[in-house]
Amino acid sequence: MRESMLPTLQYEGGPTEQFYERMSRELISKHGPLITVEYVSHHPKFEIWFNYKDGTRIYSGPRTGQHDIHFLSLGYLGEGPRCAQRFLASAGFDLTSKQIEDVRPGDSIQLKSGKAVLVRQIDKVAGGAGVNAKDSDGNTALWYATKDGDTSRVKVLIAAGADVNEKNFNDNTALMWAAGEGDANLAKILMAGGADVNARSSSQGRGTTALINASSSGNADLVKTLIAAGADVNAMDEDGKTALRNASRNGDTDLVKILIAAGADVNAKGSYMSWVSNSGTTALMFAAREGDADMVKALIAAGADVNAKVEGGHGETALMWAASCSKVDRVNALIAAGADVNRQSAYGVTALMNAAKFGNADCVKALIAAGADVNAKDTFGETALTKAAEYAHADCVKVLIAAGADVNTKSNKGETALMLNKRRRSEEIVAALRAAGATE
Repeated sequence: MRESMLPTLQYEGGPTEQFYERMSRELISKHGPLITVEYVSHHPKFEIWFNYKDGTRIYSGPRTGQHDIHFLSLGYLGEGPRCAQRFLASAGFDLTSKQIEDVRPGDSIQLKSGKAVLVRQIDKVAGGAGVNAKDSDGNTALWYATKDGDTSRVKVLIAAGADVNEKNFNDNTALMWAAGEGDANLAKILMAGGADVNARSSSQGRGTTALINASSSGNADLVKTLIAAGADVNAMDEDGKTALRNASRNGDTDLVKILIAAGADVNAKGSYMSWVSNSGTTALMFAAREGDADMVKALIAAGADVNAKVEGGHGETALMWAASCSKVDRVNALIAAGADVNRQSAYGVTALMNAAKFGNADCVKALIAAGADVNAKDTFGETALTKAAEYAHADCVKVLIAAGADVNTKSNKGETALMLNKRRRSEEIVAALRAAGATE
């Protein structure tokens, strides 16, 4: 059998579908009829073998280093599959767009009695092929059946001896995928088949677990099922994500409560985002920004540190995040739990400055009532009043003036609230400042 990875017809521009028709005809003229097509892998490789009557196997995939035949792809919609459809049609494989879309790695297409027939990998397994055979991405038939949400195929494969804990090249298992999709039914089938609920992906997969994935899906039943099966509620991936931090970041109060009840560490710290150095963020910080007052109170009741600071980056607290998002209910909940209203970030910013900058007068009032210093300055010499004036928030300016804010304080650049307001020019703010004794 001869294997070829060489281009057979160099693409030189023009309609691509017609190019692939010509390519198909040329291959047939050289090697005889196309007998079978073996689909090896999905994106990003799209590896396919075309088997001809004379024994030649033509490869389509990135190993050619060319941009002709390896442009073909199956199992999707779009230009690649359309070209594959034309290529195959020219060889007598008359497939519909739906059939093209349904092709999965491990499947093959054969000509039987002059008709193209799709042979599933699952059928090959039943016929004696390796149930745990992998494609070039390390994915098995079970992994693809799980990805497709096909419970019947999953059950058949498990019954045939599929390893439910087999990992692909990212060390992801079928259970991790099902959990990430929020598919509780499939997850239960896989767990019943022996899936390890605490399996971890590799560094390339960021070290995630099924529970961490499930916490982003919003499926409370799935999360409870994984916990009941022994999933570690405090597992942390390489980006510092835990199930609790995921749930709080997604604003899912019900999941937060479930995880707290299961023993999740409410003060666990991880990174803010994988691509920045803001480490030390907590579930309470995300709750202050993305959740609601009920979530904030639940975390506080479970022992969350209301004054924890981001370790690195700006060094902010949950109260600063809530104030910058203008969430007065969360601000009040944090104040009631003892949050320090005068704590400053690495740049000297306070919660009051954030509230004033983003224009929430109710937050400004709540913080002032709790003892916030209206004349505190950040490292740039700005105050809550100068920020409110600069961003043209007249209501905040008036509240701060009434609370004793210095209308003539200057920033490190020598700018006053009146001067900063000129950029956006609010006559209402100018009148309020002048009435309070502001000068240029």
